[in-house]
Amino acid sequence: MAKSFNSYAVLPDKFDCDYYRFIQGDPIAINAYHNDYMPAYSWGEFRNAELGFGKWLEK
Repeated sequence: MAKSFNSYAVLPDKFDCDYYRFIQGDPIAINAYHNDYMPAYSWGEFRNAELGFGKWLEK
């Protein structure tokens, strides 16, 4: 976490995250995905659909 006046930022290279590994194409993270990204949140359904249909590959 980086902190400055009135702001916080995540430094993704400072921690391990299965989502970040997934979008980077890590085969272990991809194979571990079972269509269950943030199931407790309705807004997670949109990203879950993108992950399931490979939309993240287009970026």
